[in-house]
Amino acid sequence: MNAFFNYTKICFFSLFLVFTGCDQDNNPVQETDEKQYQRGLSLLKQAREKEALVAFKSVIKKREFAAQSHLEVGKLYLHLMRDPVTARYHFQQFLEIRPKSVESPIVRELIKTAEKEFLKKLPGKPFKTGVNNFELQKENVQLATQNSKLTLELEKAARTIGDLRENIALLNQQRSVEANPIRSIPQNPLLTDPNFSHNNDSVAYNSDFERVRTNQTSSQKRMTTYEVQTGDTLSRISAKFYKNRKYYKIIYQANQDQMKSENDLKVGQILRIPIPKNR
Repeated sequence: MNAFFNYTKICFFSLFLVFTGCDQDNNPVQETDEKQYQRGLSLLKQAREKEALVAFKSVIKKREFAAQSHLEVGKLYLHLMRDPVTARYHFQQFLEIRPKSVESPIVRELIKTAEKEFLKKLPGKPFKTGVNNFELQKENVQLATQNSKLTLELEKAARTIGDLRENIALLNQQRSVEANPIRSIPQNPLLTDPNFSHNNDSVAYNSDFERVRTNQTSSQKRMTTYEVQTGDTLSRISAKFYKNRKYYKIIYQANQDQMKSENDLKVGQILRIPIPKNR
């Protein structure tokens, strides 16, 4: 008995929604309370119809069942934009959402007006060529409306596909980061290049050079100093001490406490230059 009573209440409530024309998108905020809808009405009072059109269309984009906004957009397309096909589409959307609304008869008349406006733009004066031709032209209006509806649906689908592609790209990027959380740190070229060797005043590359590390406070390293001259770069200083320009990063690592970047050199600056123990 209770189950039957509950079922009856559900049916009654469903019929109430249908006949009162309530919104179907379960949005707690009524469409007419939407900020953009209210802004659209305000803009209409100021005779700023094009801006109002944008405001109402933003409500349609946000809400799936925006009957009143469809009605306002339809009227603007009919009277302002002189686009009866698009106007008819929006009027039809209103009727599909609220077929039993008290405004429905007025909207149906607006649809007829839109159809007549469309026929007036066609060559041949269809109103003077008989009923059959008029019906044919009316069918053309319906086809044009369907085409307008399909165009809008395609635009919506394109936006959805774009959003999906962005989400997929973000997911792939996140997976890549999770799969490779730590990137390998390139080794010191002075410690890995077997061809690094010098003669006379240069630094000999051998096992003693293993003591040169990035921790510049280690007591196991030996250092010399160099005063930066005009035109010096780390590459040029590297060539002076190591006979090779590519080992400039060793000098930079030893002086990071006084250099913000590899190009942060000042004339007169005193640099520490790592050298092997056996020099």
